[in-house]
Amino acid sequence: MEKSQKISSEALAKKAETARVKVALGEEEMVKAKVKIAEGEFDIEKFQQKMDAFMEETFTIWYDEKDVKKAKLSMSANPLDQLDYEKIGKDIDAYKFGEYTMNPETAGLNFQEKEPKVIILDLEEFIGKPRSEVVEHVVKKYGGQYHIPGMEYEQYLLANPGKVPKQMKDGNCYYFIGSTLRDQDGYACVPSVFWSSEGLSRSAYWLEFDWGSDDRVVLLEK
Repeated sequence: MEKSQKISSEALAKKAETARVKVALGEEEMVKAKVKIAEGEFDIEKFQQKMDAFMEETFTIWYDEKDVKKAKLSMSANPLDQLDYEKIGKDIDAYKFGEYTMNPETAGLNFQEKEPKVIILDLEEFIGKPRSEVVEHVVKKYGGQYHIPGMEYEQYLLANPGKVPKQMKDGNCYYFIGSTLRDQDGYACVPSVFWSSEGLSRSAYWLEFDWGSDDRVVLLEK
């Protein structure tokens, strides 16, 4: 499979069963029943279970059933400005298949209650440069002004296709850089979606690969 290309297009997803795994929030090691993230207090365990199910569903679409079972689902949530994306991209470990990260600032946002206004960055000046460099630039320059969504917003759009912003229906690849995920080979990937005749499809690209002319970043107004 060409890793520089989209990993997979959307297909019929099997109903995913959730697994109970440990959550790391910053330096915390104990799972808390409720934590205050973003705009208010919410149930971190339920959020984790929802995202575990989304990850399992995603892997079921991308990989064979026997390979999906190898995934060790594990969620962590750390402030984006504390992450070294270049280091993460170079850390390749198949044992980490199934690990994923979330942005604690956006994890608790309720998109049903308040429809977010989407801001799109094309960042054409970064074409040919590593995606890790793009992510670090966006976090540093835009993190204080905008929300940087992760897979929680991707999951929301896939579950509510009628809510997909019009500007995201042009066939380009839209990244949710508030998250990363480990693929079957242990590469850190940035989750994304693209619109086609079949609707919205999920994909992901290696963090260490180059930014392309059809790549875009999704931000949300605060």
